[in-house]
Amino acid sequence: MADHGNLSYADWSRYDVRESLELLMDALEPRQVALIVLTDVFGFTPTETASALGQPATAVKAALHRARKRLKKASDRQFHLLVEVDENTEAMPKSKADRLFTALGYSYR
Repeated sequence: MADHGNLSYADWSRYDVRESLELLMDALEPRQVALIVLTDVFGFTPTETASALGQPATAVKAALHRARKRLKKASDRQFHLLVEVDENTEAMPKSKADRLFTALGYSYR
């Protein structure tokens, strides 16, 4: 996974935050959104998340894996909406939300 250190939430606009949340809510079930937010945004470990939710760590890890996989598939389907692609250049994310998505280890391809 990429280093998140260079991404500052303070630099995000309301639009960037809303766009990110809408992407998650459109692509995932509410439980999956909660797992992604707790682990990938707030930095909780799957074990800490499981404890907070009163569930086995193995169940949280499996659900988190499925959520990430589902989010990847959703990003692949929406690729043409999220990035402008020039046939001769590499795709570049347009918004801060897209850069975070990439920094979290999700790819558009």
